[in-house]
Amino acid sequence: MTEKTSKKAYKGSGTNPIKSTIETISNYPKKLIIFKVESSPYYWSRVYVNGRYSIRSLKTDNRKLAQKAAIKFFTDILVDHRVGVAKPLKSRTFTNIGNAYLETINDNGKTRRYADDKNRFNHGLVPFFAEKDVGEITNADISELIKSLAARDIAPATINHYLIVLRKILKYANDNRVIDSVPNFPKVSGKGSTLTKRDYFDLKEVGRLTRAVDKMIKEGIKVRGVAVTEELKFLIQFMLNSFIRPSDLRVLKHSHVKAVKISLSV
Repeated sequence: MTEKTSKKAYKGSGTNPIKSTIETISNYPKKLIIFKVESSPYYWSRVYVNGRYSIRSLKTDNRKLAQKAAIKFFTDILVDHRVGVAKPLKSRTFTNIGNAYLETINDNGKTRRYADDKNRFNHGLVPFFAEKDVGEITNADISELIKSLAARDIAPATINHYLIVLRKILKYANDNRVIDSVPNFPKVSGKGSTLTKRDYFDLKEVGRLTRAVDKMIKEGIKVRGVAVTEELKFLIQFMLNSFIRPSDLRVLKHSHVKAVKISLSV
């Protein structure tokens, strides 16, 4: 069948879902669905936000790609503040308060912090809390958020980063008298479970990491067009032994490292 014939075959039945194709997306609100219609070969998405339905063609007939596109569609609707694109969100919704908090750090020139917090807000917190009244978020809700993130195979240390952003947003709401108090936060089980402790590699994980790099060197693997060489292996060993973070490497200079002789005499 030619492309023209294929397009003609899907004429004229609007965007009414075919009931047998309606699906929700795991770890996202049930009001977000993907489905197919008789008038198109593509998947479509529908979501109920801010008192109304929004519908969009996802421009793909691949189910997994459709799910990813639907999640992006949902997130865009919730966080989009451009004039004329979306109706203003209710003032006490989590998404609205979160965006207000992000604007306070965006205006202060904290570019890196703003980018990190916004990414965690959009991809971990908005899909879970969405339009929930910020004053109704409880300890139990935060526990469910942790379970939801863990179900996506997110490491405990990374889950803690999401919780840090959530705490900042709730504190911002409390400071501005939107809520009376910030709920207690449950602890995340697993390695690196506290908010102040850095995660770490144990000896077995260090061995696996080193062997993986050796294998990549032998196979000539490239990452973003750059070949993996022994330089990366030495860099990893340097970071492990000096406790330096990857984000610090870009500001590290030769003069910051000094060779010091240690006398072993008593």
